[in-house]
Amino acid sequence: MKRVIKIILWVVVVAVLAVGIYIGWRALRRGAVVAPQGGGPTGAEELILTPKALSENPVFDYWLNKSTGEIYYVAEDGQIYKITAEGESQGVGSQTIGQLSYIKPSSDGSLILIAFGYPQKPTFAIHNLSTKTWQSLPEGTVATAWDPRSNNRIAYLRDNGTTSRLNLLALSTQKSQEILRFSQKDLELDWVLPDVIYFKERPSNQVASSLWSYNLKTKVIKTVAANELGLNLKWPTDGALGLKWEANALNIIDANNKSLAVLNIKTLPNKCAFNEFRIYCSAPSDQLNVPVSVFPDNYLKKSISFIDDIYLISLLDLGRSPELLAIKIFDSFISGIGIDADHLEVQGENRLLFINRFDNRLYSLDL
Repeated sequence: MKRVIKIILWVVVVAVLAVGIYIGWRALRRGAVVAPQGGGPTGAEELILTPKALSENPVFDYWLNKSTGEIYYVAEDGQIYKITAEGESQGVGSQTIGQLSYIKPSSDGSLILIAFGYPQKPTFAIHNLSTKTWQSLPEGTVATAWDPRSNNRIAYLRDNGTTSRLNLLALSTQKSQEILRFSQKDLELDWVLPDVIYFKERPSNQVASSLWSYNLKTKVIKTVAANELGLNLKWPTDGALGLKWEANALNIIDANNKSLAVLNIKTLPNKCAFNEFRIYCSAPSDQLNVPVSVFPDNYLKKSISFIDDIYLISLLDLGRSPELLAIKIFDSFISGIGIDADHLEVQGENRLLFINRFDNRLYSLDL
């Protein structure tokens, strides 16, 4: 009994220290916070984070142009916008796209690949933001991924009826090369490591799914994860680490699906963002009542929503502790602001972007 009490006290002390360190770090970044005289806001109140709406329209999805630092988004009506330095939404071109499925930006964000026309006639096209030109991918394409090192090459998967065929397309020459045939169907593509393309099945907590990798140099296909319920993954840009939701837990993994640590929050990888030695995650405020029986299925289908808090996870103890502590940096109850944050991205060093699924607008949070 005494040992249990000691463990509980140790956990509480660590949590308090972690929160204190984070508040001190934020204070140093913003300068010393001094409580003003005369009953004004205290330093603690000044440290409460407040999300700010950036888009004037509901957003289907967004991305960052890393060359210019500009934020772009596709509105729900298919129109592309840029957020100006003054914070206004400026239309880019006059073409609109209907029946959107997803968008994928190139490595620097100067080109985007848009999947649309679902479910009647799935179509994939590449849009160049500077030249305002469009290029369609071959008919029969069912999945795509950009080369993580280049804006000039894209991988695409075609359904040939009896087989799936993986192709590489060089945009500058318009030459396409078939590199692999296999029988597996209904797959998505991730291309994060320079020479490794991942094939993944759609996540579900009702049907087990798997993940395979294909090495472009060695021509070897390897099973990375087999028959896991709820399998849902997200990789940072370098692909060295990944986040995986599986068996109702969020894990940090390496490129070979080896678990490196468990996070003490229940949330999906797409509600998290990597930033060097930190991860930011939005997660349901009521962690004790996350409906794991329908998670992630119903959330991905947008048939359920949550009020979220936002957490910071330091990676400095990765490899030394089996569980990493998530420190809450935005509390929906304290702030009085309800968000359901999806597609998190870090802009610069101290700005978090996300889509709030309650109104589908793009928001920022100064860290």
